[in-house]
Amino acid sequence: MNYEAWTAKAVEERVLEAAETLMLMPNAPGPREFGNSMPPVVEDGRSEPSRYKARPSRAAIDRMPQTWEWINALPKQADRVLLYAWAWVKTRRGRSINDFASGEGMNVRTLRRAVTRICQLIANDLNRMQLVRLNSAVDLVSENQAELHPEQISSVSYANHWRAADAKPRHLPELLDQRAPVKRAG
Repeated sequence: MNYEAWTAKAVEERVLEAAETLMLMPNAPGPREFGNSMPPVVEDGRSEPSRYKARPSRAAIDRMPQTWEWINALPKQADRVLLYAWAWVKTRRGRSINDFASGEGMNVRTLRRAVTRICQLIANDLNRMQLVRLNSAVDLVSENQAELHPEQISSVSYANHWRAADAKPRHLPELLDQRAPVKRAG
Protein backbone atom coordinates (compact mmCIF):
# COMPACT_ATOMS: atom_id res chain seq x y z
CA MET A 1 0.00 0.00 0.00
CA ASN A 2 1.43 3.34 -1.00
CA TYR A 3 1.02 6.36 1.20
CA GLU A 4 -0.75 9.34 -0.33
CA ALA A 5 -0.66 12.67 1.45
CA TRP A 6 -3.98 13.91 2.79
CA THR A 7 -5.46 16.98 1.17
CA ALA A 8 -8.17 19.34 2.35
CA LYS A 9 -10.51 18.00 -0.35
CA ALA A 10 -10.00 14.38 0.75
CA VAL A 11 -10.70 15.31 4.39
CA GLU A 12 -13.78 17.25 3.30
CA GLU A 13 -15.09 14.20 1.43
CA ARG A 14 -14.53 12.01 4.49
CA VAL A 15 -16.38 14.49 6.72
CA LEU A 16 -19.33 14.59 4.32
CA GLU A 17 -19.32 10.79 4.06
CA ALA A 18 -19.37 10.50 7.86
CA ALA A 19 -22.28 12.96 8.14
CA GLU A 20 -24.22 11.12 5.45
CA THR A 21 -23.48 7.78 7.11
CA LEU A 22 -24.77 9.09 10.42
CA MET A 23 -27.90 10.41 8.72
CA LEU A 24 -28.57 7.02 7.06
CA MET A 25 -28.11 5.01 10.24
CA PRO A 26 -31.31 3.68 11.81
CA ASN A 27 -32.49 5.80 14.71
CA ALA A 28 -33.63 3.12 17.11
CA PRO A 29 -31.85 -0.18 17.45
CA GLY A 30 -34.01 -3.23 18.09
CA PRO A 31 -37.57 -4.16 17.17
CA ARG A 32 -40.25 -1.65 16.32
CA GLU A 33 -42.76 -0.61 18.96
CA PHE A 34 -45.76 -1.86 17.04
CA GLY A 35 -46.45 -3.94 13.97
CA ASN A 36 -45.05 -7.28 12.98
CA SER A 37 -42.21 -8.63 10.94
CA MET A 38 -44.41 -10.01 8.18
CA PRO A 39 -44.02 -8.33 4.79
CA PRO A 40 -47.07 -6.51 3.42
CA VAL A 41 -49.52 -8.57 1.44
CA VAL A 42 -49.17 -8.18 -2.30
CA GLU A 43 -52.56 -7.62 -3.87
CA ASP A 44 -53.67 -7.19 -7.47
CA GLY A 45 -50.86 -4.81 -8.30
CA ARG A 46 -52.78 -1.84 -6.93
CA SER A 47 -50.74 -1.66 -3.75
CA GLU A 48 -48.18 1.04 -3.14
CA PRO A 49 -44.70 0.40 -4.47
CA SER A 50 -42.24 -0.69 -1.83
CA ARG A 51 -39.97 2.02 -0.56
CA TYR A 52 -36.26 1.44 -0.45
CA LYS A 53 -34.32 3.03 2.38
CA ALA A 54 -30.65 3.44 1.62
CA ARG A 55 -28.24 2.08 4.20
CA PRO A 56 -24.59 3.01 4.54
CA SER A 57 -21.89 0.51 3.67
CA ARG A 58 -19.91 -1.30 6.35
CA ALA A 59 -16.73 0.48 5.32
CA ALA A 60 -18.43 3.87 5.70
CA ILE A 61 -19.67 2.90 9.15
CA ASP A 62 -16.13 1.85 10.12
CA ARG A 63 -14.63 5.13 8.86
CA MET A 64 -17.19 7.35 10.60
CA PRO A 65 -15.79 7.22 14.19
CA GLN A 66 -12.29 7.86 12.90
CA THR A 67 -13.51 10.98 11.11
CA TRP A 68 -15.25 12.22 14.27
CA GLU A 69 -11.96 11.73 16.15
CA TRP A 70 -10.21 13.95 13.62
CA ILE A 71 -12.77 16.69 14.11
CA ASN A 72 -12.79 16.35 17.90
CA ALA A 73 -8.98 16.71 17.94
CA LEU A 74 -9.22 20.26 16.56
CA PRO A 75 -8.01 22.77 19.16
CA LYS A 76 -10.74 25.39 18.66
CA GLN A 77 -14.31 24.59 19.57
CA ALA A 78 -15.62 27.11 17.03
CA ASP A 79 -13.91 25.15 14.24
CA ARG A 80 -15.40 21.87 15.45
CA VAL A 81 -18.91 23.31 15.70
CA LEU A 82 -18.67 24.96 12.27
CA LEU A 83 -17.45 21.78 10.56
CA TYR A 84 -20.13 19.58 12.19
CA ALA A 85 -22.90 22.05 11.32
CA TRP A 86 -21.63 22.53 7.75
CA ALA A 87 -21.51 18.78 7.14
CA TRP A 88 -25.00 18.34 8.57
CA VAL A 89 -26.41 21.08 6.33
CA LYS A 90 -24.58 19.73 3.26
CA THR A 91 -26.04 16.23 3.67
CA ARG A 92 -29.59 17.23 4.62
CA ARG A 93 -32.27 18.23 2.21
CA GLY A 94 -34.35 21.33 2.54
CA ARG A 95 -31.75 23.79 3.81
CA SER A 96 -29.35 25.66 1.58
CA ILE A 97 -25.75 26.56 2.19
CA ASN A 98 -26.61 30.22 1.55
CA ASP A 99 -29.06 30.21 4.46
CA PHE A 100 -26.53 28.45 6.69
CA ALA A 101 -23.75 30.89 5.77
CA SER A 102 -25.94 33.92 6.43
CA GLY A 103 -26.98 32.37 9.75
CA GLU A 104 -23.29 32.08 10.65
CA GLY A 105 -22.73 35.73 9.74
CA MET A 106 -20.67 35.16 6.59
CA ASN A 107 -21.16 34.77 2.89
CA VAL A 108 -20.76 31.51 0.96
CA ARG A 109 -17.19 32.21 -0.13
CA THR A 110 -16.07 33.01 3.38
CA LEU A 111 -17.75 29.83 4.61
CA ARG A 112 -16.00 27.82 1.89
CA ARG A 113 -12.61 29.31 2.89
CA ALA A 114 -13.26 28.57 6.57
CA VAL A 115 -14.22 24.94 5.86
CA THR A 116 -11.20 24.49 3.58
CA ARG A 117 -8.91 25.96 6.27
CA ILE A 118 -10.29 23.59 8.92
CA CYS A 119 -10.00 20.58 6.60
CA GLN A 120 -6.43 21.59 5.76
CA LEU A 121 -5.60 21.69 9.49
CA ILE A 122 -6.88 18.13 9.81
CA ALA A 123 -4.95 17.05 6.69
CA ASN A 124 -1.76 18.61 8.08
CA ASP A 125 -2.17 16.69 11.33
CA LEU A 126 -2.79 13.42 9.48
CA ASN A 127 0.26 13.95 7.27
CA ARG A 128 2.42 14.86 10.27
CA MET A 129 1.36 11.69 12.11
CA GLN A 130 2.25 9.58 9.08
CA LEU A 131 5.70 11.16 8.75
CA VAL A 132 6.54 10.77 12.44
CA ARG A 133 5.46 7.15 12.70
CA LEU A 134 8.37 4.71 12.83
CA ASN A 135 7.66 1.95 10.34
CA SER A 136 10.92 0.04 10.68
CA ALA A 137 12.66 -1.70 13.54
CA VAL A 138 15.44 0.10 15.37
CA ASP A 139 18.84 -1.05 14.18
CA LEU A 140 21.95 -1.37 16.33
CA VAL A 141 23.52 1.82 15.03
CA SER A 142 20.61 4.10 15.93
CA GLU A 143 20.78 6.10 19.10
CA ASN A 144 17.15 5.84 20.14
CA GLN A 145 17.82 4.82 23.73
CA ALA A 146 18.00 7.04 26.77
CA GLU A 147 21.41 8.10 27.96
CA LEU A 148 22.56 5.77 30.69
CA HIS A 149 25.12 8.15 32.26
CA PRO A 150 24.33 11.70 31.22
CA GLU A 151 26.96 13.15 33.58
CA GLN A 152 29.81 11.02 32.24
CA ILE A 153 32.07 12.70 29.70
CA SER A 154 34.20 10.66 27.32
CA SER A 155 37.31 12.86 27.37
CA VAL A 156 38.74 15.81 29.22
CA SER A 157 39.26 17.85 26.07
CA TYR A 158 35.63 17.31 25.03
CA ALA A 159 34.43 18.56 28.38
CA ASN A 160 36.43 21.77 28.14
CA HIS A 161 36.23 22.68 24.47
CA TRP A 162 33.56 25.31 24.94
CA ARG A 163 34.61 26.73 28.27
CA ALA A 164 36.80 29.64 29.02
CA ALA A 165 40.40 28.84 29.85
CA ASP A 166 40.00 29.75 33.54
CA ALA A 167 36.73 27.83 34.03
CA LYS A 168 36.73 24.90 36.47
CA PRO A 169 34.58 21.84 35.63
CA ARG A 170 32.75 20.22 38.53
CA HIS A 171 32.00 16.75 37.18
CA LEU A 172 35.39 15.31 36.11
CA PRO A 173 37.24 13.34 38.79
CA GLU A 174 40.56 13.71 36.90
CA LEU A 175 40.51 17.43 37.51
CA LEU A 176 40.03 17.38 41.29
CA ASP A 177 43.18 19.40 41.83
CA GLN A 178 41.68 22.27 39.83
CA ARG A 179 38.49 22.16 41.91
CA ALA A 180 40.22 22.35 45.26
CA PRO A 181 39.97 25.75 46.88
CA VAL A 182 43.17 27.70 47.08
CA LYS A 183 44.46 27.92 50.63
CA ARG A 184 45.69 31.32 51.46
CA ALA A 185 48.59 31.84 53.77
CA GLY A 186 47.38 34.13 56.36
